[in-house]
Amino acid sequence: MRIIFIHAESLFPLSGSNLRGHAILEALVAAGHEVDLVAPATDEHLGPGISLFPTPLIDRFSKRKMLQHLRFAYRAMALESSLRPAYDAIYAHRLGSAPLARRLARRPALEGGVGARSPGTPMIADLWEVDLLEIYPFENPLLRAAAAVTGAWYQKHFLREASRVIVLTEAMRKYLQSRYGVESAVSYDAADATRFRIGEVGFPPTDAATPFRIVFHGGIDRRDGVLEFLEAFGHIASRIPAEFHLMGTGRALPEIERLVAKEWWGKQVRIRGWVPYGEIASAIQNADLAVIPSLDTPMNRMVIPRKTFEYMSLGVPIVATALPAMRELLTEDMATLVPAGSTVRLADEVVRLAGDPGLRSRQRAALLRRAESLTLQNEVAKIVRIVERVAIS
Repeated sequence: MRIIFIHAESLFPLSGSNLRGHAILEALVAAGHEVDLVAPATDEHLGPGISLFPTPLIDRFSKRKMLQHLRFAYRAMALESSLRPAYDAIYAHRLGSAPLARRLARRPALEGGVGARSPGTPMIADLWEVDLLEIYPFENPLLRAAAAVTGAWYQKHFLREASRVIVLTEAMRKYLQSRYGVESAVSYDAADATRFRIGEVGFPPTDAATPFRIVFHGGIDRRDGVLEFLEAFGHIASRIPAEFHLMGTGRALPEIERLVAKEWWGKQVRIRGWVPYGEIASAIQNADLAVIPSLDTPMNRMVIPRKTFEYMSLGVPIVATALPAMRELLTEDMATLVPAGSTVRLADEVVRLAGDPGLRSRQRAALLRRAESLTLQNEVAKIVRIVERVAIS
């Protein structure tokens, strides 16, 4: 089949925001499909079976990222005349791909890849939590109000015109059903089993003289709750020997660096900056504990950060905020969930886990059992089956 894949994120360098897109592309080509790719990318990174129609790059951590996505939408539409006259299916990744995808969906489709035409081209919409503009945490109130009205209106039509909608969590599925009356399929943004090898890493040895090693990696925005965890870390460091290893970058990082520089426990915080995706597993594999202290926001209630799956695949015990999407993945035997905003409770649970290596070992075993089948490869296989069913139907 001939498929057009519109990917509204820069595809290189490899990172959490584009890993799934790479995996879907590779799986479609491996299944024998011909793929035209509209994305911020260059030909030198792409394998055979993919024809690239490039757009400008997008800086994932720019304060103007939304404007860059808007530019992507217009540049992608400008490529319409360069594309093939017909496709079997359209795969639209993120809301920025919607303008071009909707226009292509009105074209006659190929049938069975033999040149026959049928009315309209089936479209698969792959929606992420940051595409829910009515709950996106815009700092500018005027922009927030405009997005809530115009963005949500456009999103509604995009979703209703799609032949199939794919979302990241059950919480997102329920939200779209209740707000827009749109049904969707869940495909988790799981860890890559080839990079995060399940059960391959041994549990760190317990040594009273060794500081308890706590990790967090990934994007560091205000909604990720790292500042709140640092407040808890002050209580933790006063009770047990501990280190906090912070890996990543984002808009909240400068404020974090100022806080760490002035506090007495600052020397026990290691800020490593951005870690290339291929090095993340080795950077976190010997951690005693991972923290995911997400704030209780409408967007965070919808999402399971990919780091959750990565910690799971390596068997790193987790303390996380008890938000709806996290609850659908993490059960009480797998992780420790704490109420949002309770830094004292967060500190108490970390100290409790530090003193109970048996509990951490049991949680590790439960995480690894869950991770055996919940992999990026299996989730992408579900997506490819959806694309093929939609194209055939």
